[in-house]
This record gives sequence, structure tokens and C-alpha cells, in this order.
Amino acid sequence: MQGLDILVIDQRDIQKRGGKCARFPVSCLIRDMLRELGLESKVRMVLDTTYGEGRFYGAWRPKLLLASDIKIHKWVVEPDWFTISPSWSVWHRVQKLGIRPDLVVIDPPFMERGGKGSRKHYEVTTAFGSPETIIDGGLESAKRLGCKTVLVHYNKLYVPNHWELVKYVEFLFFTRYLKQDTKYNPNTSYFYILKKVNE
Repeated sequence: MQGLDILVIDQRDIQKRGGKCARFPVSCLIRDMLRELGLESKVRMVLDTTYGEGRFYGAWRPKLLLASDIKIHKWVVEPDWFTISPSWSVWHRVQKLGIRPDLVVIDPPFMERGGKGSRKHYEVTTAFGSPETIIDGGLESAKRLGCKTVLVHYNKLYVPNHWELVKYVEFLFFTRYLKQDTKYNPNTSYFYILKKVNE
């Protein structure tokens, strides 16, 4: 992307910090990204539209954590509020609370079903759309709630119209489920922050 430097982060480098970063490296990565953009203290209310187990919040947690997903998983971090809802309709339920989140989080499943090393709750399912449909839905929920900042985790950079990429990190992740060559790691994903562009 023009004007933005790519930052490559290895999961193991985050885990070397110890403490919560050893157990929740992605949570520390997200906190670092928000801190670098001067958003850490400003992001007090978060809506996570694809909550899963809540591992994004093991080392960093906002004051109010709202969550939705298409089913309830075994939570590692319990949200303050949860609803069973896909990304594109959760805005309606949050709107009834009278809350405008400071950040919307979207982490669609992107590993292929039955792929080597995949875990079932991370596998792609077409029942609720493609990963990009889920991202589009989360962006629509953010727009309808008046939230202009969105964090996306995906295996490629996907920036729809009317959104601008402000920061991204290429993340090299390692799991206990895979035998991985440390010279060549096929497990690369992107964490990136989008800002709403005035239409």
C-alpha cells in the first residue's frame, strides 16, 4: 500500500516478552498497534463481530467489550455483553443499547475446512458467507453505529470502497498443530486498521 510501511511481526518475538504476551501474543499485537496510533486510551468501547473465544482480549481489554458471533464458543475472555448474530445485523441489537463503539473488530474464519492444522472454530463455512462477506457485514455494522475505526484480521488485505488503510502488520503465526519450517512459514495473516472515508 502506498505511503504505509509494512511491519512484519513474528509471534515468537511477542511471546518472548513473557507474562500475558506469552499466552496471548495476538492481544499484545493489537494493543501495540492501537498504542502506536495513539488509540489505546481512546478505545474504551469495542464491538467484536466475530468473537470466537475472545483471545484478542487476554492481554488488553477495553472498558466495555461487546461481542457477537454465530454461536457461543468456550470463552477464554468473557465479554460484557454477547448476542448471537452475524456481522451484518449485529448493529441493530447494539443500536438498541444506545452505545456507539470506538472500535469494531472483524476476524472472519479463513482456514480451509479440514486443512492441515486447522481448528474447527477457525474454518471457513459458507453458511454465513465468505470471509469477505463477513468483513463487509462488519464494516456495514460499524457504519450504521457511527464507528469510523475498524480492526480486521484476515489472510490478505481487503479494503473496500469508502474505507482507508491506516496501519497494517504482517503476522507470522505458529501453532502447536503444525510442523513448521522456521525458514519458510506459510502461516501469514494481516492485522490492519481501517478508517471510514467521508462519502
